[in-house]
Amino acid sequence: MLGFQCDCSCHDYDPASVYSEHTVRARKPHECCECGETIPVGAPHEHVTGCWDGNWSVYRTCGSCVSIREHFCPGGWIFGELAEQVRECLGFDYRDDPATWDQAEVDEEDEDNRRWLAQRKTADTVAPEADHG
Repeated sequence: MLGFQCDCSCHDYDPASVYSEHTVRARKPHECCECGETIPVGAPHEHVTGCWDGNWSVYRTCGSCVSIREHFCPGGWIFGELAEQVRECLGFDYRDDPATWDQAEVDEEDEDNRRWLAQRKTADTVAPEADHG
């Protein structure tokens, strides 16, 4: 079990006045709002619609990024800023190929975090019984 959690928080921001979150399966390709990778047709992912400061927004997050966010950011996050938040806390970009991470700067805990993240990049971590969306 990894002991690291990012202490970054989004509590300085107002919550959405209207918020809807569902796990759905993609009916067409979508782009993950966090990693920028394509969510392929049929893939389960998080679909969020909300109104922040009077502006409606829709966010689609792939299963890997949902898992990373839940693991490292229990204090909250801002949609579209997960990679920056993890980079600030862990010191590397989880979206990069793990083979390119600078091994000279990796301590034991960091290696565990990187291994966990690398596994999440390829794992389908959202429930498969999702609705289509």
